[in-house]
Amino acid sequence: MDRHNRIHKLSNGITLLFEETPWSETFAAYIAVPSGKNYERDDKLGLATVTCEMTNRGAGPYNNRSFLEEFENLGLDSSEIASLESALFGSTGLLENWERALELLALQILSPRFDEVELEDCKQVYCQELAGIQDDPRAMTTCAIAELTLPRPWGRSPLGIEKLVENITIDEVRAFYSQYYRPNGTVIALAGRIDWSAAISKVEELFGSWQPVEVSPWTSTPSVESWRFIERDISQTHFRLGYLAPTLGDPDFERSNAAICVLSSGMSSRLFTEVREKRGLCYQVSASSYSFENLGAVFCYCGSSSDRAQEALDVIVEEFDKLRVTSIQPEELDRVKIGMKSEVVMQRESPIRRVASMISDWKILNRIRTLEETLEQINSVTCKAIDDYYSSRPLQKFNVVTLGKSPLEFPEDRLA
Repeated sequence: MDRHNRIHKLSNGITLLFEETPWSETFAAYIAVPSGKNYERDDKLGLATVTCEMTNRGAGPYNNRSFLEEFENLGLDSSEIASLESALFGSTGLLENWERALELLALQILSPRFDEVELEDCKQVYCQELAGIQDDPRAMTTCAIAELTLPRPWGRSPLGIEKLVENITIDEVRAFYSQYYRPNGTVIALAGRIDWSAAISKVEELFGSWQPVEVSPWTSTPSVESWRFIERDISQTHFRLGYLAPTLGDPDFERSNAAICVLSSGMSSRLFTEVREKRGLCYQVSASSYSFENLGAVFCYCGSSSDRAQEALDVIVEEFDKLRVTSIQPEELDRVKIGMKSEVVMQRESPIRRVASMISDWKILNRIRTLEETLEQINSVTCKAIDDYYSSRPLQKFNVVTLGKSPLEFPEDRLA
């Protein structure tokens, strides 16, 4: 383990992750409570997001305005968001304020006021966000490809749930909070030039009496749809491809991820070169790997003029297919490795990015990766290892979403 990393487990099921950053004059705190969107019932979609937002609208002795002022008066940046698996609460600021920041986060998580007078405004803000998705082709296709590729509840789309959100009551918010906000499974990550024993004492003081709640795990069901066309009267066509892939911690993850970076990392990548630079088929193209706690995926996006979109789609599929038959060149892999290692090293210099990474590591791997381990994993990937991985796999099948005036064509035997 990195000499600056520490792990402490509270008796109620909370895990405290800590990384000392002796050079930093700032701190970062991030708390993941296992109460995300995956815990919502199908007829109560939006409830996790509304509950998470309501925790910020007054806590303990503070009303909505005075609670926000407590953060702002100390120059603390704070955030809260309901992800698929967790409700995430974060704060960062000057080192001298780390204890007060944890106190405020503890109030937000343990003692939200849930004033009914705040609920309507909270719901309206969320409905505005949902309405914004309808006007954003990239966001629309993001939701759709996740719904096609990921099993439920990971892939459930927020589209069309405005009426459900409008009908959420304060009693439902309080019930969701009571049922799912719990210490068992909660992870707290803290980074800064902080004394380790002081960090333990503060977390024990603030969160040690929080009582565990037993929750049944969600069940997953695979998607049954692999193709979707969303009709919009616009001059561009947007499309996404998606498929399930190795997640972080899988022995094949590094090889799969490195290949996707060869396809899409930077202006020298294969997709950028072939689709945009050589052929001028699009204004944007990208592909990325994603890791969740129990599964991984690759998603590819392209935005093109409608008259060139079909050719762009065909060329992108060809580039994915070439991974099976065209060897990754050493200069391609070297470029990708440099970028990946630079990203890892720079991430260590940012406390807020570091605590987010620590929580991700813990949730997926049940440990914190050291810098040396991560760099070694990147260095260990070879061209032959990538070639062997792809040549041993069947021809990739895709989930496909297209948005525009008319659908694109895609061979049925290549649909997942």
